Amino acid sequence: MREAHDERAIDKFKESNIIGLPVDKVTTKNFQISEKERERLFQIGADSAEQFLKKWSY
Repeated sequence: MREAHDERAIDKFKESNIIGLPVDKVTTKNFQISEKERERLFQIGADSAEQFLKKWSY
């Protein structure tokens, strides 16, 4: 139920101030990821933030 509520809230603001990160293979509770996986996730975040900021305006 909580996930559905979160998803609706995110969908409402998705186009304005939320950066979606296309992450697979890693759950939100997985703290035992490798250094290589951390670097991959960081790069996904950096690339997504760069794309978002190119078209974002306040």
